[in-house]
Amino acid sequence: MADTTLKAVIASLPKLPQRQYDTTQQLVYLSQVAVKLGLYDADDVLKTILGKQPNYSRYSLYNNKGEEIF
Repeated sequence: MADTTLKAVIASLPKLPQRQYDTTQQLVYLSQVAVKLGLYDADDVLKTILGKQPNYSRYSLYNNKGEEIF
């Protein structure tokens, strides 16, 4: 099944320069993107992977009020 809307949104995004963040930080950002695109199952998989990372807790997706900072 082709999702033309999702493909169009992805195609419209500019390609950005490579980031030198560690793998855990890159997966955190990818998790945020997955949610924004409605790819919740992919986000669940990423969070499973991230939960096994020893330093995952240092990468907060929320501020001290529990509000999403993305």
